[in-house]
Amino acid sequence: MPEANAKAKLGHTPGALERYQMPVEVRESLKELRALSRKAEGGGAEGAEARKELRRKLREASPAVIAKASDIGCESQRRLIETASGGNPLTEEALSGRLQRVALILSRARHACTTG
Repeated sequence: MPEANAKAKLGHTPGALERYQMPVEVRESLKELRALSRKAEGGGAEGAEARKELRRKLREASPAVIAKASDIGCESQRRLIETASGGNPLTEEALSGRLQRVALILSRARHACTTG
C-alpha cells in the first residue's frame, strides 16, 4: 500500500502532527535540564552544585518547560523509547514519531466521541 494511502486511512491531516510537536526552545531547555539532573544524581559536591543550578534554571523556565518537565506520562514515554531503542537514534526517533501519531489519532477519536 503506498505511503499516501496508508496515511489517508489513518486519518492523516497534512501538518497536524507538526502542530503537536514540542517547540525547539522547550526541547532545548529540557535537554539542558536533563543533563543537570543527571549530574545532580551523581551526588557529591558536583551533584549538589548541579542541583542548585537545576533549581535556578527551573525558576527561570517557561511554563511550557515546567509542564513538560513535570509530566510523568511524558517522562515515562521518553524512558520507554530510550530503553526500547537500545540507544539507536533511528529507532528512537521512529518510536517517538509513531507514539505521537497514535496519540493524535486517539485524541481525534476522543474529540469525535465527545462532540459527535
